[in-house]
Amino acid sequence: MSVLSFVRVGAASACLLAPAVMAAPFQNGSFELFEPAAADLLCHLGISYCGQYNAGNSGINGWVIGGNSVDEVGPLAWAASAGSSSIDLSGADIGSISQTFDTLAGTTYRVTFDLGGNFYGGPALKTGTVSAASATQNFSFNNIASTASAMGWLPQLFTFTAAAASTTLSFISTTAGSAGPAIDNVTVSVVPEPSTWLLWLAGGLSLAAYARRR
Repeated sequence: MSVLSFVRVGAASACLLAPAVMAAPFQNGSFELFEPAAADLLCHLGISYCGQYNAGNSGINGWVIGGNSVDEVGPLAWAASAGSSSIDLSGADIGSISQTFDTLAGTTYRVTFDLGGNFYGGPALKTGTVSAASATQNFSFNNIASTASAMGWLPQLFTFTAAAASTTLSFISTTAGSAGPAIDNVTVSVVPEPSTWLLWLAGGLSLAAYARRR
């Protein structure tokens, strides 16, 4: 084999062995990780109400801001659902927050998150949308009874089927002004196939039968 042929075979083998380019695992669903900025540090320490992020900013690890802006809200403003901070999707005005992460095409994913609303201004009914792949779902929260110590977080469920090796999950406010819907405690997990549930059930029944025989 010539040197050139050897190089070609080696390059082809390297391409076959190279892993597919992926985005990254889903991360920072409770918004506790952020780039060290003075406003955010004061927010997390409960010394200031929030740190504001304008469109294009990626200071909240894993997330990118769109629209006008969003606020990362600390415990001085209200108690988070998980950890010490949450996101108001209307910063100075309507904003959004998005994250692109690894998925498997054709697989269905379950997104859970907790929903609240900024009760310091604007209408009591806060609205927005969550979207991923080709799925979009509206959400709304009435904060008429919300207080700093009892936000009234409501658990939400959203599902989507991935179409590619990476998917962008977006939360978008549809409430104008500087007091919008709030989100926290975002999780992403695979929805098991029915066959998987049957295998788990069969395994559980087998274990139960074995335990009875023992």
